[in-house]
Amino acid sequence: MGGVIARNPGAAAGRTYDVIVIGGGVYGIAVAHRATCLGLRALLLERDDFGGASSGNSLRILHGGIRSLQSLDLRCFRDMFVAQSWFLRHFPEHVAALECLMPLYGRGLRRPLAFQAALRLDRLLRRLCAIGHRSSGLPAGKVLDVQETQDRFSLVPSPGLQGGGVWYDVLMRHPQRVLIDWLRWACDGGATALNRVAAQQLLVKNGRVAGVVAHDGLTDRSLLFRASTVINCAGPWSEELSRAFDRNAPECFRPTLAFNLLLDRLPIAQSAVAVETPSGSRRTYFIVPWGKHTMVGTYHGPEPVLPDQLGPSTEQIQQMLRELNAAVPTWDLRLDTVLRVYSGLLPGRFQGQEEELETRATIHDHGRNGGPPGLFTVAGVKFTTAPVVAARVLRAAGLRTRGPIAQVPRPPARPIPDLASFRRTLATKPREAAEWLRTLVAEESVLSVKDLLHRRTDWSFDPSEEHELERLIRPLMPPVGAAPESLSQARAG
Repeated sequence: MGGVIARNPGAAAGRTYDVIVIGGGVYGIAVAHRATCLGLRALLLERDDFGGASSGNSLRILHGGIRSLQSLDLRCFRDMFVAQSWFLRHFPEHVAALECLMPLYGRGLRRPLAFQAALRLDRLLRRLCAIGHRSSGLPAGKVLDVQETQDRFSLVPSPGLQGGGVWYDVLMRHPQRVLIDWLRWACDGGATALNRVAAQQLLVKNGRVAGVVAHDGLTDRSLLFRASTVINCAGPWSEELSRAFDRNAPECFRPTLAFNLLLDRLPIAQSAVAVETPSGSRRTYFIVPWGKHTMVGTYHGPEPVLPDQLGPSTEQIQQMLRELNAAVPTWDLRLDTVLRVYSGLLPGRFQGQEEELETRATIHDHGRNGGPPGLFTVAGVKFTTAPVVAARVLRAAGLRTRGPIAQVPRPPARPIPDLASFRRTLATKPREAAEWLRTLVAEESVLSVKDLLHRRTDWSFDPSEEHELERLIRPLMPPVGAAPESLSQARAG
């Protein structure tokens, strides 16, 4: 099977690259992959593990742009349409069409006539955006009457209900595998990807970027990596890194807390449902069916007050539950309903006195603003638009194809059994289960049990099982930092 993520920092330090990408979230992976599509030599450095932080804590929805019509942000609409179509085309086994339902109560876009007009504009723009690109192939939206809305969403509050608006987005059924298979694809095209390697110092030679000095967390040694272009995609840490590399760098990432909740509740509808808090913050939440559970999000608010507080406070979670209970009065959500909190930091801005999320990714060219030429910082906003922004930042960096490129097909997706299947195999065919696990560890740079449970599989879905899973799997894991030949011996043993 192709697409091996081979971790060998010493060998990687002996090469020269066209571009070094810092950050192994969705934007870093997208930039590294796009670079390989241009025939460039790319190195990706991630200080922790691939696909963590904000990228690993999304609501799992790839939006298509209809919500951007509220502000008539047509560039955002096009970016989301093109990117959503890209994901559908390249990761069909990991994504699926998601029907979304919004109850309409006669306010703003939440009026049947207004929503119908938005759908007509959406269809027109999709046809225009599809010129030169492939269509997403998603079904057309529609407006439902009151009875049809109640049939689809039985808990919908009836007072003032005028109908329901339906449109289609895309659900990532296996979000971890989207990121890891995307990175495997980049590596198959020639990229090198190293986790647990933290960029620390920018190298400048003759006034231009020449590479970075980084620290390998496994061997506790410093390594020098050479490249004439460095692209900072470090997400919540992008501004800290930007300032470390360029003292005069402007603010590029004002952190805003975002989190989603996994609820121990059966889905309340077959489709995702968009509900608005009837008073107070007037937030819109998406209620997404997730197997026998429910995902809800996204809550946005000020960043944590304490620097070591990695997620929302109990009060923020309770506020979100209160708002959801107000939007769906018969739901009766409580703290003990929450199975898991998925949180991250996204770039925000002040709009008047309110703090809001940024709506567009920003690309800062340090060389054009008095900093080192060849250094770029990207502050991404939405998971969906990463492929489009990646192409944009490489154009901004002047990195173009070196000539005819052999298009590298995506390597086959690695089959990942569900947890119940793996346990059955482990009980009945332990050698087969251990061999499969060790192969995955060796070929996807898995350095801890948590990497496996959280960022290669979804086996840690139920937090109550996590401790038992760690006890079960740890004896099967090869030593951290084992050389490739020792892993081969372990597989053969």
